[in-house]
Amino acid sequence: MNTMNAFLLSGLLASASISFAAPRVEEEETIESPDGLYRAVHLKEFDDDGFVSHYFQTLPKGDPGHSRMVGPFSRNVAWSWSPDHKYAAVTWYVLSNETVTLVLVRDGDGRLRPVNGKADDDETAAENAGFDFSARFWEMFRAENGMKLQPDHSYVYALAWLDGRTLLLGSLGYESGQKESSDGWAALYDVERDTLSADWDAWQRSHGTLPPMRPVRSDSGQFDDEVADVVRQGEGYEVRATLQKDTGADPEPGSRAVLLRGEGDCSLRVAPEGLAMAVNTFKPGSRACVQLFVRRTTMQRFAEAMPDDVLVRAFAENAGWKDADAGFVDMQAAGWLDASTVILQGTLSDATGKKHADHTALYDVGKGRFLSGLQEFNRSGVERSEKR
Repeated sequence: MNTMNAFLLSGLLASASISFAAPRVEEEETIESPDGLYRAVHLKEFDDDGFVSHYFQTLPKGDPGHSRMVGPFSRNVAWSWSPDHKYAAVTWYVLSNETVTLVLVRDGDGRLRPVNGKADDDETAAENAGFDFSARFWEMFRAENGMKLQPDHSYVYALAWLDGRTLLLGSLGYESGQKESSDGWAALYDVERDTLSADWDAWQRSHGTLPPMRPVRSDSGQFDDEVADVVRQGEGYEVRATLQKDTGADPEPGSRAVLLRGEGDCSLRVAPEGLAMAVNTFKPGSRACVQLFVRRTTMQRFAEAMPDDVLVRAFAENAGWKDADAGFVDMQAAGWLDASTVILQGTLSDATGKKHADHTALYDVGKGRFLSGLQEFNRSGVERSEKR
């Protein structure tokens, strides 16, 4: 990290648990924790020149008296909660060629502070906190691939929380004027152990509690412009999709289509490039389920990638459980690794309802098959880079 970025980041970390004067808010959105107990309100403040500052006001749901403000961030920023709201990940697009990913932990008094960080007033906190994964991430990348990549365009970002302590990181990195690059390479960060790894099998054997199987309420799925939205209808919903991104012109007649109707609740997770989408559905008294939709171009309609019951059986078999029809599988999409690879998580139970196992799998919607793990995905990222 260069000196200027270290200075900016140290100022941010020093302010991580300080109360700010209320920003002049012009836009806001609410991000619930997966357990529904905490929320972060994303506040956007625009100055007279149109520059935006981002703040996150975190608070127990319905308890504004215990709110905390995190920020400000410039340019662009993304926030995600761990399943138990103990941690939060913030990816800050601090410059056009660099991201900084921070992990914050909640103290007993509700303050958010840097993981492994020093005192808030320590000017060297940015360099010693251990959050900026970039240097460690690329060191691991070089060791795993036998490459000398020293990217001057380094994007290491939070993709998804896989359990209460494991954050999945994605990346894009390249060095100006050099052929070596990374086009999609991922790693697992263990917050409690402060370790990076791409060993998917070892993580599967030792992971913590999976997120609750309840979709966080969401009304739209975004990629640049609106791709799909949810229309609430009494106790149910409709998922509607568009054929194309908003170009400012009126959409062509019939371009909006109803993909799915159901009772209960749902949430949308749209893949990068907007060509695939996962719909997490949840009906009280029934199992949580995922339905996957794909399209070849933004001008084509979404089509179901695989019937949900077929996907459930395939997921159970991927977990090594041959008796899926005799039990129950609660499943949800945690996010997307890339434009076609979705992260599926599920709890497998026997016919009596006794929990059999937790399982996480990577499913390539485009190829219609499960990957063996992160190493297979990472190999494809290196291969994509080498073909450039």
